Amino acid sequence: MVLASLNDTSLQLIYRKMETAIELWIPLIGEYGFPIAITLYLLHRLEQKIDRVIMAVEGLPERLEDRKPPTRIAK
Repeated sequence: MVLASLNDTSLQLIYRKMETAIELWIPLIGEYGFPIAITLYLLHRLEQKIDRVIMAVEGLPERLEDRKPPTRIAK
């Protein structure tokens, strides 16, 4: 684990940076919280749909190989 290899001084520095980042984000979330939440929700849904499209496209060559050529009907 990466954190196990760090000494106390390094961990304290990381925690201070995290606290500073959190202090910067809190006012933004307070002001824009609802739009951010909706955006993240929609991005999550979109990501799932894109994953399904990617899986379908990746499986397409295999499905096309398994497909039999169309037979012609004699007239």
